[in-house]
Amino acid sequence: ARAHNVDALLAFRLRSRGVEDSLPDAVRETALDARRRGMRLGLRVRESLTRLTTALQTAGVPVIVLKGAHLAHVVYPDPSLRWMSDVDLLVQFADLERAAMLLRAGGCRQIAPSSVHAHQLPRFFQAFPPAVELHWRLAPNDRAPENDLWQRAAPVRIAGVDTLGLCPEDLLLHLCVHGSYAHRFMFGLRPICDIAETVRHFGGTMVWADVLARARRCRCHRGVNLMLRLAKEMLGAAVPDDVLRALPSDNLDDALRTARFMTLEGNQICRGLPAQVVSISNARTWPGRISVLWRSLFVPTKLLAANYGLPPQSPRVFLYYPVRLKDLLKRYGSPVLRLLQRDPALTRIARRVAMIQHWMWDDTGSE
Repeated sequence: ARAHNVDALLAFRLRSRGVEDSLPDAVRETALDARRRGMRLGLRVRESLTRLTTALQTAGVPVIVLKGAHLAHVVYPDPSLRWMSDVDLLVQFADLERAAMLLRAGGCRQIAPSSVHAHQLPRFFQAFPPAVELHWRLAPNDRAPENDLWQRAAPVRIAGVDTLGLCPEDLLLHLCVHGSYAHRFMFGLRPICDIAETVRHFGGTMVWADVLARARRCRCHRGVNLMLRLAKEMLGAAVPDDVLRALPSDNLDDALRTARFMTLEGNQICRGLPAQVVSISNARTWPGRISVLWRSLFVPTKLLAANYGLPPQSPRVFLYYPVRLKDLLKRYGSPVLRLLQRDPALTRIARRVAMIQHWMWDDTGSE
């Protein structure tokens, strides 16, 4: 449970079911320690949220609190039960630079220059955890109109401040997309717990037809299918059967088996491997493997500029290809070498990850 960052939640469930006193002394002490750590983190997160959302809204910047902070204070029975390493805040694109200035004025520092990178700015760090991530879109490939998301946002009270959160349907969809497409099931059980708790909290008020319609419109219905099925089979989430039947089902068993395995084991095996590196496992020849690496290194200049905080048209961007090579080797050199040498264990896992990536993005035959 600790490896999956759900130990505080497990301790809470054991206590609420009245079985804590039946546990061995050492286990009871471990459970108590998990609850204490959750409470300490919860207090730090609450202080950060109160200060940051108040500063933004006082300056006239509307903010939607995302993911863990929203879940902890609205969905979970107690904020201490949802572990998080950062706080995610969504602002409108027109307010993005002003919001960043307010965070910096409040003592936050960034790990890189503040340039728009895909869907969020480089991470902000405070004197004490948690870190802060400032978004202007939910995901790099988010296809949902920005105005629609804000119009559907729901008023919530988080850390003593009246602010905004995603509506239940958008929240559930975002959790499913984040766990499947963004992290490829390698964040362990925590995202599955988030979905189960969200379904439990909103119960019969969830408009499942809207979830399905938006999933199809964003073409993310395959990843949504897998996440909802995992939440139902692993944690008993009350996802209606007719909702699951309405989602794509071709070759579902293989994809679900891999998603289940990656949820339980992927975090320890190959978390963080980018999709391009995983693709090496499918290349049967050395030229094929080198071709995959070449495409991974020589990304479009616009993307390279965004990654390193440069103006899109800067001639200096070409000087950063060697820098990118150095960074990739530092982060992924060992697994890449193992894949190039056809390491049996890692190649087998990488092929499974490549398979599920292909399945999720394959719209052939989808409704």
